[in-house]
Amino acid sequence: MSIQSAVGYSENIDESYEAGLEIGGMILEKIALQANSVGILFCHIEFDFAELLKGIREKLDIPIFGCTTSGEANNDGYFEESASLMV
Repeated sequence: MSIQSAVGYSENIDESYEAGLEIGGMILEKIALQANSVGILFCHIEFDFAELLKGIREKLDIPIFGCTTSGEANNDGYFEESASLMV
């Protein structure tokens, strides 16, 4: 058994639900979820958290925990006013 991980992110701070869908879709393009998959969410405080999670959960049925940030860095660069999910 191998460990798989992926990061999905969005800068769509004005449309939190759509950002969640985008993030979930990015994850699914990269890995197949396993029974023990879990997500760590980092997001800017201006997101509507309920809508962001609603969008993510529409794509990913996994436990998620996280925190707010002033910026996120991943393999694609550094982003402010964004949300990033690591699975």
